[in-house]
Amino acid sequence: MSEVDACLPHTAIAGWYGEMSMDNTSFGLNHGLNPAGDDDTVVVLSADRPARAGADVGSNSSSSSTRRTSTANDKSAVRGKKRNKPTLNCLECVERKSKCDRARPSCFTCIRRQTRCQYTHIADVIAANPGSSSNPRKRSRTDTTMERPLQPIVNIEHIDRRSSVAVITTSTNSGTTATIPALDENNGLDFQQDFGAIEDDEPDELNQLLNVTPLIPNVIDTLAPTIIGSPLSARPSERHALLNLFGAASIEHPFQNYWTDAGGLVEVVASLPNRSDAEVLIERYFDTVDPVYPIIARDAFVADVERFWNLPDHSKHKHDPAQIALQFAVYANAAQDSTLREGSDVQLDMASFYLSCCHQSLCISSYLNRWSLLTVQTMILICHFMITNNRIADAWTISGIVQRQIYRLRLNCIPDALGLHLDHETVQVRLRLWQAAMLQDTLLCLRLKRPPSTTYFNVSHYDIQSFRSPNDYTSSDVAYSRAMWQCSVLIQETICTPRSSHKPLCIDATHRSQTVSRFRELYAQFEDPFCQTTPSRFDHLSPRLLYQMVTVASTYFHALMFVFTDRNEKAGVHSDPSGAIRAAHEGMTAFFALVRISPGHMRVWAAVHSRTYAMAAVIGTMLATHKRNSVAGRRIVVDDPQLMLGKSDFDRYVSMLERAQGSPEFRVIQRERLANLKTLQAEAQATTN
Repeated sequence: MSEVDACLPHTAIAGWYGEMSMDNTSFGLNHGLNPAGDDDTVVVLSADRPARAGADVGSNSSSSSTRRTSTANDKSAVRGKKRNKPTLNCLECVERKSKCDRARPSCFTCIRRQTRCQYTHIADVIAANPGSSSNPRKRSRTDTTMERPLQPIVNIEHIDRRSSVAVITTSTNSGTTATIPALDENNGLDFQQDFGAIEDDEPDELNQLLNVTPLIPNVIDTLAPTIIGSPLSARPSERHALLNLFGAASIEHPFQNYWTDAGGLVEVVASLPNRSDAEVLIERYFDTVDPVYPIIARDAFVADVERFWNLPDHSKHKHDPAQIALQFAVYANAAQDSTLREGSDVQLDMASFYLSCCHQSLCISSYLNRWSLLTVQTMILICHFMITNNRIADAWTISGIVQRQIYRLRLNCIPDALGLHLDHETVQVRLRLWQAAMLQDTLLCLRLKRPPSTTYFNVSHYDIQSFRSPNDYTSSDVAYSRAMWQCSVLIQETICTPRSSHKPLCIDATHRSQTVSRFRELYAQFEDPFCQTTPSRFDHLSPRLLYQMVTVASTYFHALMFVFTDRNEKAGVHSDPSGAIRAAHEGMTAFFALVRISPGHMRVWAAVHSRTYAMAAVIGTMLATHKRNSVAGRRIVVDDPQLMLGKSDFDRYVSMLERAQGSPEFRVIQRERLANLKTLQAEAQATTN
């Protein structure tokens, strides 16, 4: 492992299988897991199982024959049982082994495939009578197929030195043997094994092994991805290879699985939108998402897409999957923005579907051990998609993968110092990718109180220049990227690092004054128009420039608000209500300007909206605190213009949040946050009574 990889906080994430040792003896799996003499179940890690020799074989032949006869009878009895469970999925999804939401009259998968959706008669009866389907959740196969839990004994009998292929052989009391290839001849996982699909009719020895309680839980979490391949069909009973990447905070895997194990890139290419729809989505992406993350040269990307569409089908199926993944990332973010504008559930489903196609293309390209600028561009857009959906745990994991990739590609270093002679366009893409990764790292660390990772670099924000292709927004893109670069560096140093260590932001009053001065000097250094302070600076702007102005203002003033609200009682540093309300007002003004042009941002907990809620909560807290600490509450609110301005912003935001109509996930958080703001508003109202 290189020195750069060693300093990353996410290198412990499972998924880089090439770096994992497959020697199970290092985990202690062959020590004391079963009482001596209990040979009902034996797990053998071997390439060739040697013949068993001994003098006792002949002497025990009669008893062995009896056991074999009994085992054969039991096995035939198990196989003779018929599966007596109705199929609730549609017939097309059952035949294709794809995920089915069981919607009527047609499931979303059939709508996407444009196939006829049919259900069996009993499935329609069960769907029409919800009360009859209130059966308890089906017990796991570990409880129903075996009389007692499987107790493994691991014994390393033989390892073939000629090959790195390891085979796990499992013997059970039913006499069956399962052979599970763990690695192929190139030290990679073999995803084309028959073991990948878990059948309901046969006992599942692997699930038995993975659910054994005496084993160390961490060992199971580490070994599970190395045994089960991904992607597989999307049956709920299957264990996904990347599931433990996203931690316990993720309710489900972030990417929906519509894919079969043998579909390959052909299956993904078949899911592309038609050419006219793709052109509309690309136009939407460069109008709404590219202003915030200007990491793709538009002319080069459009030219690549045109070349792809002009290829024959057999050439498309052999195209670079990383480039196809980038296309789907663009389509997913564009469809997500359409959802913000129109509030359509169909567009939301299509955005999730395109994101699944993007992830499938990345898996085909082996993105975890093959790095490229295309892969980093795609991963940054995926992280942006997660942040916009308020899926912070998933975004944090994706951000960790991005950081591993950017350090591996040395995006944090000057290309000339590395001996790389790159053209101007490639250098600019590298710099913008580093800036985007640093921005996402900063936003997530600020939200989760984690230490930043993008702190090691020798490139400068002054190196960012415009692309060679002429356009009308070149200067604003350069100014925006430089401003967010500088802002990210200052926030990481002054806020993220001390907060992650549970330390106060300011060690004394002098330190706070210096920190506030650094923020003000930084704002003055921003290039025009991002350094403006007039109240009308958000008026009469193009949509692209408005998105950029709002992002800079919201990020900057949200961080400055934290500096004013920080307290260090031991050093005599108290919060500054006036400064905090002033900073929160500037940040909320930017959000109100964004809602005017794109009201859909009020319906999602995207980054800007979440920061606005935090600012509103700070203003409400300051107003309630003044009410409690002052006897003449009415006089304070009337006489202090800052408090009057803050109260106006607070009431306006609460009114907008009450009227917002979003997805069910949005409404769950909306009710909780609205209740908090209502409590603060009730206390603040007393200041005017």
